[in-house]
Amino acid sequence: MAVATAVSLSFCTLSYLLIGILGYYYVGETVGANFLNFLPYDKLSKPFYFTIKASLLVSVFFTFPMLFFGGRNNTISIIQLLTRKSKPLR
Repeated sequence: MAVATAVSLSFCTLSYLLIGILGYYYVGETVGANFLNFLPYDKLSKPFYFTIKASLLVSVFFTFPMLFFGGRNNTISIIQLLTRKSKPLR
């Protein structure tokens, strides 16, 4: 489990860095909060534009489930604590 988490976090980190660096390099200092809105589709090659969009999609696809991992584990632990039958005192 630890290896899978490390690999997925590394992949997401590298994806976000790559997208950020490429976006800043292409658009420069005039970039807004969402640089995908500043990409001129007609001036870019279609494979490059698709690669940028696909990279963001893959990054979000793998990051989104990890956001709920901590909350899910804590919720399960709390439910188990509340529903655990107490042992009789001896």
